[in-house]
Amino acid sequence: MKRKLAYFFVACAILALCPACAKQGTTEVNDANLRYWKAWVNTGKAEHPEYLWQKTPLGSYILESEGGEGAPLGSDALVSYLSVYYTISDIDGNIVTSNREEVAKQLGTYSESGYYDPAVWKRGAGSIPPGYDELISIMAPGQRIKAVLPGWLTETSYVVYKTEEEYVKNVSGTPYMLDIQVVSGIFDLDLYQRNQLVTAARRLYGVSLSEADTVSTGLYYIQLAEPTDTTAFTSGVTVQVDYVGRFHTGRCFDTSVKDTAKVYHLYNSSSTYSPLSVNWGDDASSITVGDQQTSLISGFQRALFKMKT
Repeated sequence: MKRKLAYFFVACAILALCPACAKQGTTEVNDANLRYWKAWVNTGKAEHPEYLWQKTPLGSYILESEGGEGAPLGSDALVSYLSVYYTISDIDGNIVTSNREEVAKQLGTYSESGYYDPAVWKRGAGSIPPGYDELISIMAPGQRIKAVLPGWLTETSYVVYKTEEEYVKNVSGTPYMLDIQVVSGIFDLDLYQRNQLVTAARRLYGVSLSEADTVSTGLYYIQLAEPTDTTAFTSGVTVQVDYVGRFHTGRCFDTSVKDTAKVYHLYNSSSTYSPLSVNWGDDASSITVGDQQTSLISGFQRALFKMKT
């Protein structure tokens, strides 16, 4: 799409800031945005007839659609969470952010420690922008849609409006393109995440979590080696801890061990690879790290508290 079309929205912003050119108030600003949006769409249709240009009730335009099996997901009351791949671009097509590995490599932002699996989104008012939710409601699992969203549908709002006109009057934002693929709808988020751990434990350690100790809901303890000393640590002592952090997919994202960092292409010559100095506490929640008494995430604390030398 032509870069000049983006200038419509720049001009609109100038009008909104100039008392001599426009009255104050969201309604007037969005009236101008709406006119420029319509002009942008008309120009886009002429220059890109290969797109679908399927307008949604709230004012987005679906440009491309492919795949999908089964019934649409429907409202957030039916499916509250979902896993997705997404790429957000400005209206010139310049990519702003994405959770796709191939896009990160294309942009030169790829990291060996990055997370490039489906993101989990909570749906509904106050969670994701209304333009997202409208598209998701008509999508089936596996479907991928590329759409361009007007500014009034790109801002997260706690108020749900029923018509395009109401959003134009009450919500202002920046238009952009959204490339979204629904991997699956999630009916029970806790069960979904625990199933990911069950699969990870079997693949990475060859165990069923039924064989492991449950520390708390969603946190499992798998003993890989017997302790060399069963003496319990006392509060106030310093314990040296080596660690390897992995996503449930097995991808390593952090480690204190130099050789492990090299194996997983995380090694940085300017980093110091040595055990963490952990300050033991009276209970798991009081375990800290280093002289600054930095807190650890609770899962790490609870697992450590069960350990011996």
